Amino acid sequence: MLHQLKIILISFSHFFLSIPYIIFNNTNLNNRPKVFLQPPKLVFSFVWTTLYILFGISNLKILYNHNLSNNKKINIINQSITESLLHWSWLLINSNFINNYYYLKFISTFILTYIVYYSFIRAYYLKKTDKFLHILYIPYKLWIIFALYLELAYQI
Repeated sequence: MLHQLKIILISFSHFFLSIPYIIFNNTNLNNRPKVFLQPPKLVFSFVWTTLYILFGISNLKILYNHNLSNNKKINIINQSITESLLHWSWLLINSNFINNYYYLKFISTFILTYIVYYSFIRAYYLKKTDKFLHILYIPYKLWIIFALYLELAYQI
């Protein structure tokens, strides 16, 4: 039972780490000036939640795949946890908990760039592991690249 709970927490770490921001709508992202191609605010909550759930399903499928070696599973899941923590830190920097100083905008952009970098690594592993999971991951990868575009457009 405890092992299954641990697997669920790890698999859906993106989602669980973002819950405080989703529930309390506690980000400065909504206060930013609108940039070209920026969707309405409602779209962000729906898309991020959906992508986090897909991400969790993907992680569950990896962890319960009996054809994968434990080393490959650990490698992919460690990458997933790192990406979750990067997402969490990006949300924290853009939250109402922290003042919006100029250097934090730079750090925010750096973190998001690193998340995009990690998305390419994860896509590579997923493509080698399971074609379906790779296809399931493509919307997330495109959305995170789009988020980086919005971040950069906001900086300019």
